[in-house]
Amino acid sequence: MEEQHVTLGDIVNMEVGQLIELQATPRSPVKLECNKQPIFTCRLERLDGAYTLQVEDLIYQNENLLDDLLSR
Repeated sequence: MEEQHVTLGDIVNMEVGQLIELQATPRSPVKLECNKQPIFTCRLERLDGAYTLQVEDLIYQNENLLDDLLSR
């Protein structure tokens, strides 16, 4: 599985059109983590010539962590 370390702060500060480069294919599974805790599994997709992540499943079901992420 391709791995790219990006902080939540990096994500919050991203601008429209900014990219996170991955050495993955459109069929590669992607796992999103926060504080080394897996949160979501995603599918890499392509939209208008850019790759996107489609969240497929919730991995980590700690409500406090999810509430914190959603409140930012």
